[in-house]
Amino acid sequence: MMPSDRKPRQQGHIRWRKRRWGGQRQSLALMAGLVSTGVLSAEAVRVELPSPVLRVEEAHGEIIAGMGVHGVAFVDSVSNRVAVRKDWPTVSAEKRPENRVMLCGRDGRMRIVEITKEGPAGTTTIEWDVEGLPSDSSTHGNLTALACGGAGVSLWEWREADQPPHLIGRYPFTGYAKQVDFHTNGILLVADSHELGLVALDVSDPYRPRRLGFMRMRGYCDSVESDGTTILAVNRYGGVVKVEPEPGFSGFRQHEWITPLVDEAAEYRPGTARLAGSLLLLPEMASGLRVFQITDDGFQRAGIHNQPKIALDAVMLPDGRVAVADFTGAIVLLELGEHKLRAKPTFSRDE
Repeated sequence: MMPSDRKPRQQGHIRWRKRRWGGQRQSLALMAGLVSTGVLSAEAVRVELPSPVLRVEEAHGEIIAGMGVHGVAFVDSVSNRVAVRKDWPTVSAEKRPENRVMLCGRDGRMRIVEITKEGPAGTTTIEWDVEGLPSDSSTHGNLTALACGGAGVSLWEWREADQPPHLIGRYPFTGYAKQVDFHTNGILLVADSHELGLVALDVSDPYRPRRLGFMRMRGYCDSVESDGTTILAVNRYGGVVKVEPEPGFSGFRQHEWITPLVDEAAEYRPGTARLAGSLLLLPEMASGLRVFQITDDGFQRAGIHNQPKIALDAVMLPDGRVAVADFTGAIVLLELGEHKLRAKPTFSRDE
């Protein structure tokens, strides 16, 4: 379980079982001076966009910037060329095969878009309506799970590549499904940002999804991240929690957590986290992007970059750079030295 209403006395440190790692409270002046400790270089490229960026993803050489009701921007990862589609109110994106990307629309519509190097910003190949407002998607073989806010989680089966998927299952019994991520075959993790916290669903029979267990978190569970082994849950009050499932996913136990650098002000609280091979990317709003090495001994702080003014999300590109979603209206590109992206494992429904 996360610590209850008592706030950690130290800021910006890591707790692992009974062990603490880190220092004392960071002043704003000190935070502004923390740029690199060997992982992050001081080089940064800022690509200005017309609206605040909420989420960021990489697909087929393009950086996809979700700007909510203001649309979606496609940024060429080599030339930094920007193309904007204001008519696609996008919250998040997921890479699909054959130069395609799936967009979660703030208008209650899902879109499959083909990435093209010519013309405006790609073309729509498939569109369909969903119940609720889709904010996140995760695909496992021919099964796609959508987090649809107050409408819960919906499960869609792809039967033909060029036709909309079929709705085959719903799990409405969450307070507000904000993010979803497949962990292993048949196990879907859900970030419920209003009631239950981190939820594990059994979707081995996607027509009848059922809840296995959950872990309540103080305040909210804003996002969940899994690479098939490590599970991270993000809590805006308590930071990032590494959890381990109980047998049968009947619940979760806390293994390690990273508290925010400054946890008294909302603008310094994390909203998401990304696993990128041996690195953990932690965009922490006004604190910038924090980077941790993942070792056998836990998370080891590797650097911080404050070039992003309000960092909301981050993704590692195939060439080792990191693209950061900046709420002030930009994508910030950072160098990460020799670190390269390891592909996230995929699973087939037959496994």
